[in-house]
Amino acid sequence: MNGRPGRPSEWPDAEKPAAEPSGEHALGERDESATGSPRPDEPDVHLSVHLHGLRFDFAICHTAASRFIAEWRTRHHPGAAEILPGDPCGLERLPTERLYLL
Repeated sequence: MNGRPGRPSEWPDAEKPAAEPSGEHALGERDESATGSPRPDEPDVHLSVHLHGLRFDFAICHTAASRFIAEWRTRHHPGAAEILPGDPCGLERLPTERLYLL
């Protein structure tokens, strides 16, 4: 028990968790926190990256994936990164995704 009285609906306002962000800015622009994508209007793809015999899979927006693959293939072998078919739902996003959109 955590010492709070009764159900969460009975907690004092100061103890209630903050409301989840809606993903909307004051001007109505979408925020990436709602979808996870820096470009929520663009489809996500499944990016597979091979490095030193290990495979890493990420969700990433299409534009960033194309730029990542072009750069990755110049530094590694041509098959070191590819877009795989299928839904990327459930995959972690590429941590550096936003850098490939600059």
